[in-house]
Amino acid sequence: MIKLNNKGIAISSILYSVLILAMLLMFMTLAIMANRQTSLRRIGNEAINSIGERDYAVGSVTLELLEISNRRDFSFAGESCQETILTPGKYFLEVWGAQGGSWVGGNPQVAGGHGGYSGGYITITATTPVLVCVGEQPIYTADYFATDANNAAGHVFRGGWNGGGSGVVHRNGNNANFSRGLGGGGGTDIRIGGNTINHRIIVAGGGSGGVRHSGATAGNQQAGYAGGGTAGQTGSANYAGTQTNGGTGAIGANVMGRGQFGVGGSATNQNQQHGPAGAGGGWFGGSVGVSGNNTGNRQQHGGGSGFVWTGQSLPSGVTLNGSHQLTGTSTIVGTSTMPNPNGGTMTGRAGHGFARITAVQEYSFSSRCRAELLPSGQYLLEAWGAQGGSWVGGNPQIAGGNGGYSRGIITLTEETTIFICVGGQPIYTADYFAVNTAAGHVFRGGWNGGGNGVMHRNGTSTSFARGLGGGGGTDIRIGGTTFDHRIIVAGGGSGGVRHSSTTAGNQQVGYAGGGTTGQTGTANFAGTQTNGGTGAIGANTMGRGQFGIGGSATNQSQQHGPAGAGGGWFGGSVGISGSGTGNRQQHGGGSGFVWTGQALPSGVTLEGRYQLTEASTTIGTSSMPNPNGGTMTGRAGHGFVRISRVG
Repeated sequence: MIKLNNKGIAISSILYSVLILAMLLMFMTLAIMANRQTSLRRIGNEAINSIGERDYAVGSVTLELLEISNRRDFSFAGESCQETILTPGKYFLEVWGAQGGSWVGGNPQVAGGHGGYSGGYITITATTPVLVCVGEQPIYTADYFATDANNAAGHVFRGGWNGGGSGVVHRNGNNANFSRGLGGGGGTDIRIGGNTINHRIIVAGGGSGGVRHSGATAGNQQAGYAGGGTAGQTGSANYAGTQTNGGTGAIGANVMGRGQFGVGGSATNQNQQHGPAGAGGGWFGGSVGVSGNNTGNRQQHGGGSGFVWTGQSLPSGVTLNGSHQLTGTSTIVGTSTMPNPNGGTMTGRAGHGFARITAVQEYSFSSRCRAELLPSGQYLLEAWGAQGGSWVGGNPQIAGGNGGYSRGIITLTEETTIFICVGGQPIYTADYFAVNTAAGHVFRGGWNGGGNGVMHRNGTSTSFARGLGGGGGTDIRIGGTTFDHRIIVAGGGSGGVRHSSTTAGNQQVGYAGGGTTGQTGTANFAGTQTNGGTGAIGANTMGRGQFGIGGSATNQSQQHGPAGAGGGWFGGSVGISGSGTGNRQQHGGGSGFVWTGQALPSGVTLEGRYQLTEASTTIGTSSMPNPNGGTMTGRAGHGFVRISRVG
């Protein structure tokens, strides 16, 4: 029975109508979601099809907003450390030490020693507070220098905050000839687990102060000495801070002159001219001392040392957490080239110190392209290509050619979607080799353009050669998902050839990818900037390298070098020259590429706003950065990508 309200409307009819409306809204929502998923799958399929419809290139593209936008800079902000919180992830820590005190009261100018630089990667596994302590350059104005009281014998020129030693005026009474020893620069460091100098995991040393004589003769002046590096700079041996002490040079009666852990030595006994400038702060501060006589004494001071925690022995009483060790580290003295936080490079740090913490996003091989949404800003893009297929079925081992490396800085003026495609190394187990021995068997190439290799064998002959697949290139794409949209590429290496005979001379390692032209055993089989090689490919119809795709070995009966070529900007080729077993050696690595505004292949258009600066591409036979720290010769294994916010 239907009940009515006072307006004569059936209540149950209202409920029924509401239910119908809710169901319609639900179906509309599902339809929209299905359409969106179809669109995302379509993007993924375009990426797959662009590499030659390999059946092992699977996976759709997903969008994710990178937290890489979280970069923080730290300038000198007074005599205190600044706290920040790091959430789980990987970060690049960089610190620059402060310059020593400089003379700005007139010519000739006298500069304090420049600050050093230290950098390294840290992986944070739990939310962690860190303290950033930026060193100070002691600043003295022209008016300060002109004041009589500040030129009196024994007047102290204070050192910069965070370890800079103090300098002193050397003067006999009111003698018109006197020397102003300026204070040293403070070190810059980052601390975890506490707020003392015992908790520093990375340090950049500060420079020592300059010495300005009252006479304007340039020869009477003394510039300061640089800080940083494993040992700071000094004019005489053993006055700079090191990894274990603050210098061992003689300090005479200058009781405060010895550099200490974290603190530069100060000049206090002006009567003995113990080099009145203050030493620089650092892991260990430099010392202030005496050697020789007269004016030469003022030169005996040094910069403080830098430090990065990598698990080494520590001074007595200092304990650092092993989980906070850094990788990919460097510590550089202020007389050498180092990164400039404003872009490019510089020789030493002038002025106050500086620190930067950059969130880093890294991508390993995953058999698919991945889309990321980058906020506006400046980013360092780094790509490593994949190694070619290698023999792991017994001795002698045969390695595929190593992957190359490319890098460049991109400036994005708006939020931008990029596509990261990490090349794969084809992997074959010992069991796989044991059962796949038939003539013509295909050894597939690595994902993202690696060419296929093939088994060369006459029937069931006991003599045969396995040509392994090439490594895939690694790239980053903007504006679309096809090869035409790549702005940076690292070439992959070609596969190795493993003969059934264990004689080493019958084997052939693969050739490296990367650089403007990949490596090859015979000229014109490597990928270049304009083609996939021009060497003869004979009847091997798929052997010519293409844009983005390495050539594949398909005609095993002619021994056309059965290994697959590497992928890259242009993949390498697989071909024939000569006769006999030598034929299997004709294949090459794929080339690298960085978009800097150069001419492009027909049909390819890249936007000028995505051009890279400070760009380079390196072949896999040369030294390149190792994403795990330090350097290496070529990339082994799968490819890799790293994106770092730099501006």
